[in-house]
Amino acid sequence: MFRTIALSVGLLISAGSTNAFAWGCDGHRAIVFVAEQLLSTATINAVKTVLTASPVDAALKRFCDPVPSDIIADVASWADDERDVNPVTGAWHFINVPRSVGAAPSAYGKYCLNGDCIIDAIVAQFKTLKKTSVDPTRKADALRFIIHLVGDVHQPLHAITNGDRGANCLPVTYFSQAPQEDDKGNFAPNLHRVWDADLIRTLMAAQHLADARALAAYIVQHGSTTSVVAQAPTTSRVKSWARASNALARTVAYGRLPVNPPLEPAAAITLTSCDDNNHVGRRMAKLHERLADGYAQASTPVIVRQLRLAGERLAAALEAAFPAP
Repeated sequence: MFRTIALSVGLLISAGSTNAFAWGCDGHRAIVFVAEQLLSTATINAVKTVLTASPVDAALKRFCDPVPSDIIADVASWADDERDVNPVTGAWHFINVPRSVGAAPSAYGKYCLNGDCIIDAIVAQFKTLKKTSVDPTRKADALRFIIHLVGDVHQPLHAITNGDRGANCLPVTYFSQAPQEDDKGNFAPNLHRVWDADLIRTLMAAQHLADARALAAYIVQHGSTTSVVAQAPTTSRVKSWARASNALARTVAYGRLPVNPPLEPAAAITLTSCDDNNHVGRRMAKLHERLADGYAQASTPVIVRQLRLAGERLAAALEAAFPAP
């Protein structure tokens, strides 16, 4: 199904590129729409009450267009916008487990110093959300972080790095779209962006899915879950999600690349740009990775499953956060 739309991929990419935000606007909103189909009416109303009590700052620059009809979907990417004005939250979106260590270790603390990783961030924000004495703004922000970060942890490239900023510094040609380097040494397309958004847009074009709601319907159609049980995102539970994402990153996101990238040093964890780690972006560009039908066919079912799991687990977490009286 991917070959029939290869010629339109370049237009899809140029029409709406992302800034390496996991799952992009459509993916994160689809996760919310999947969750909403599983949530009780009481929980949906409770979530809306918290969000309404402390709305998003009107002055905050929003990357995704607003969704006035759904306040929950509207904040699905708020944490990415907030990261721009509150950089201390940036490390909350991922955990940099080096690809060179193989399977993600059960003792993750080495890659989560001071609680600054997606595992501890989800757990901490859930605890804040559950507190009855928290002021409305902190409570709403915690809820917005939960809505977003549960999605992020299911993006495989948010649970791994190969000295390449989670594949942000791995340039690829996506169908006919060749990578271009900017004045900061960054490349687009890159493998991370392909997983964030480009593969999703390719799927949406192939299946004639007009928006995130249609994408959510497609995801539900290709799953089997019809209900969820309240489950708090405990450390052990979120760690298992991250380990599963790491495995998918190793076996599919990196593993199905036409050229196997060399393993970078485990010490090359925190990079500020693709010029770091001995100009990793330019070194990886020399691999001339070309992604088309075969890679899309291997990766898209994984993305659909991960988006569905994220929606189900977000629903379970929200049911646990707002239990019925």
